[in-house]
Amino acid sequence: MEYLHFYHCATKGLETNTLFTSVSAFIAGMNRIAFCYASMPEDYKLKLIAFCLMDNHVHFILHGTESGCLLFMNKYKRLTSLWAKTHCPEIADFSWEIGCWKINDEESLVEKISYVHRNPFVAHLPYTVSGYRWSSANLIFSDRTAISGNKVGSLSSYGQRRLFESRIKVPEDWLVLPDGMIWPGSYTEISLVERLFKTPSNYQFEMNKHVEDKVNGEMMSDAVSLPDEEIRRKIIAESVKLFDKENISELSVSERLSLARIVRKDTGTSTKQLARILRICPQDLARLV
Repeated sequence: MEYLHFYHCATKGLETNTLFTSVSAFIAGMNRIAFCYASMPEDYKLKLIAFCLMDNHVHFILHGTESGCLLFMNKYKRLTSLWAKTHCPEIADFSWEIGCWKINDEESLVEKISYVHRNPFVAHLPYTVSGYRWSSANLIFSDRTAISGNKVGSLSSYGQRRLFESRIKVPEDWLVLPDGMIWPGSYTEISLVERLFKTPSNYQFEMNKHVEDKVNGEMMSDAVSLPDEEIRRKIIAESVKLFDKENISELSVSERLSLARIVRKDTGTSTKQLARILRICPQDLARLV
């Protein structure tokens, strides 16, 4: 018998392509979350706690059984693949590796939600944590009385299919925003997250914590490969700190080797992945790191 737990689920970042390259692509990606959630079998009792869509990978904090969480992730992967065949056929055959890590206590849950919500900020995107639209961060301790839109039930079945490009039914009382995006507050456990963080000031305090090294290390300890983009961000941060260089191509061989040693120690990243990102011969790196 499977028990209900919190899980951090994520996909490995695409190495050479991006899926979400426009507002419309992100809106479609957000709506797929709603479709996956609405189409889950009732006996799985899945709850969506937090999420973040990046340009080439996604993160979710889910509550349910491990098989239920994996079912949700595979649904999202399948729907994204179908969408890509129509909207970006050049990468329609993309492959996402899925990871699922159990969260064991409340402290870790706070940490993992912070990690997921901090993704755009850590990636040096021009947004605050709560200013990034394609995550659940902007829902937490926000003024939800200002949300405007129409209920899904106000649209005909044909109107829903045409707007959402999907035959999957979602609850009629869910809200559709003027740009056609299903409001994520319709399906995200906002109240649970707010109770967990207790106050807006405490939420902001947690969002300012640097949790990436710890969480990445925990993920690597389970022998799950982190997305290239996350490793690249770690390398760039260390490079700026040590050598005042943000461009990997400007690094000397000795500087790249120094970074490889640091990042491998902190995250457990494989030499193959480090060699690919740092552009070093894998055999040479394996001998020296």
